[in-house]
Amino acid sequence: MAQMKDALTLLASGKDEEAFSIVQKAYGINNLDQDGLYQRLIIVDKKFGTSLKYDLNDSVVNRNTLALKKTLQTIAFLLMIEKFNFIQENYDNGQYSSDTLIETFWAGRNYFSLLLEPELSKYDPRKQTKIDRLLNSMLYSIEDSEWEKFQRTKVELIKQIDKYFDPVIPEFIYNKK
Repeated sequence: MAQMKDALTLLASGKDEEAFSIVQKAYGINNLDQDGLYQRLIIVDKKFGTSLKYDLNDSVVNRNTLALKKTLQTIAFLLMIEKFNFIQENYDNGQYSSDTLIETFWAGRNYFSLLLEPELSKYDPRKQTKIDRLLNSMLYSIEDSEWEKFQRTKVELIKQIDKYFDPVIPEFIYNKK
């Protein structure tokens, strides 16, 4: 996550080549045996039906700044949703404590806070505040075991993030229960 944050920060300050270099080195572009995010993307692509592994590679190889930024934002979004889906899938089976679910929530929220929120707070602070409130509501839903509210709020969160960042969101994410 740190390299993704660094790359997005560099892209925002016009240091594109440095951003490409970080992504290429950190994620083993053109090296499918590399551990880390690139290997993680194989799992995410399979789970969500995306092609982020290839999108990331193509954006670096073609030196496409906009594609790299969008791909990193979409990766952050899907990794966040993956954490929130885990909470939904496990909230009432008793296998995980509420503390574990809350820790998982914070891991998911960190993807937003560290990788998406900086741009949003700079260019659309009102939207950032709205999304922050939705995330707080999701946390309170976990603490209060209000799982239907968690689901509804998650769907609204997805819609709000989609409106601003326009990530590539597979349609089934909206209906994931």
